[in-house]
Amino acid sequence: MLSCYTPGQVSAPAMIMPFLHAAASAGLRPDWAVCAFGQHETAHLRDAMDLGGKARVGFENNLRMADGSLAPDNAARVREIAGYCVDLGSKGADIEKPNPGGS
Repeated sequence: MLSCYTPGQVSAPAMIMPFLHAAASAGLRPDWAVCAFGQHETAHLRDAMDLGGKARVGFENNLRMADGSLAPDNAARVREIAGYCVDLGSKGADIEKPNPGGS
């Protein structure tokens, strides 16, 4: 998880690298994802996807679009990240629908 709601806590996408190097050294190819918080969420998620990871996006993490504007709704945040998946050349984002039951 990158960033959190702790005063003074700063995260950077490079913080993922020790985990990826350790996995590679052990001969592992993990299926991994990043959950980021705050104003740099989109940049962190894009960097994670560039490294082969998946991204978890949602309003409980961040209310801002990549350009800093206020997102009109949660769907806009998801569309922004899904659009980046398409830009990466994927066949589409793997978007899980939220469970309305809450679990």
